[in-house]
Amino acid sequence: MQRAKVLGRGLADRVPAVQTECVHLLETWLTKDCEGDGVALLRYLDVQTHEKVGEAVLLKALKEGMIKIKEGDSLRQFFQSPDVHAG
Repeated sequence: MQRAKVLGRGLADRVPAVQTECVHLLETWLTKDCEGDGVALLRYLDVQTHEKVGEAVLLKALKEGMIKIKEGDSLRQFFQSPDVHAG
């Protein structure tokens, strides 16, 4: 909860230096704690509870090039249950 609050407030701050530090913090958490996995980062930040923060963080990470989307990748594949079969 505290991580989500820190990033949410920092990314929305008016002071560019604060925003820059939050981007560095986000990058550190993504690379060191989540091994570059964007979905793991969202879990790490508990975005089910903090949806607005999750959206802001994901958009910033994509904009900064921290998370790479490969052709053919979709976020939907990460949220489908293994029990669901495409018909």
